[in-house]
Amino acid sequence: MSYQLGVFLQITNNKRSEWRKQVEVINNLSGVDFIEIWLEYLPTESEFKFLKKLIKNYSLNIHAPFIGLNFCSAFPAVNEASILVMEKLIDCAVKLKAKLVTYHGGESPFFWSMTKTIKTIKYCISVLSNYGRKKNIKVAIENVTGSKDNLRIKFPSSLEHLQIIYKSIPKVLFTLDIGHTLQSKENYKPFLKKHIKNICHIHLHDGEWGGKAHLEIGKGNFNFKDFFTFLKKIEYNQTISLEVWGEKVIRSSWKKIQEINNRQ
Repeated sequence: MSYQLGVFLQITNNKRSEWRKQVEVINNLSGVDFIEIWLEYLPTESEFKFLKKLIKNYSLNIHAPFIGLNFCSAFPAVNEASILVMEKLIDCAVKLKAKLVTYHGGESPFFWSMTKTIKTIKYCISVLSNYGRKKNIKVAIENVTGSKDNLRIKFPSSLEHLQIIYKSIPKVLFTLDIGHTLQSKENYKPFLKKHIKNICHIHLHDGEWGGKAHLEIGKGNFNFKDFFTFLKKIEYNQTISLEVWGEKVIRSSWKKIQEINNRQ
């Protein structure tokens, strides 16, 4: 097994007791290679010191905030403001000695053509990727789930969208969310095999074909044994985060993933 397995840590407020409780759960899991921190709240300097001490024994990835950020807005000022927030996140990644920052693309207006959306997000991806390279941080865009709102189109919300981005920016880095491909009724295997050099991270959770995601392992209809066998076959050697929430769900899901991997 050459890939690394990790779990999420949610930082959505300044309550240090909640951070500590989550880390205690992680500390009791066996075989955790790294932590992916979802930073929806930006800690102060003193809070950063506390956080670094709390997770000092782990390698780190960062998930950028996505509530309110947009990199394909019709308003350039919104895109530029989102870039500034992301640059702060990349600086945070440097402070925490993280290796990767994952982010969502946002939402484009329904009246835009795909050409317009790609032109706008291409600029943002280029700026963020260049900033990340200067800081020695990988910056990867993630496939999300589609929106039911006919006025706003989430992007990228399919593997087809990621493919379009790739054609425009061949050196782009992706975080491939497997559960989101289930929701979108897409076969992840051809894309993962074709773009293995661009995919530097994977989000993993159970889900239903065309339905819910971020479910406890075993509560959906995803074939995890087949997934890990496929990773071994194509020699995927990057990181994978278990993206589920709640102490009991995390413990149960992690145990099942470890059992599957030990049988590989």
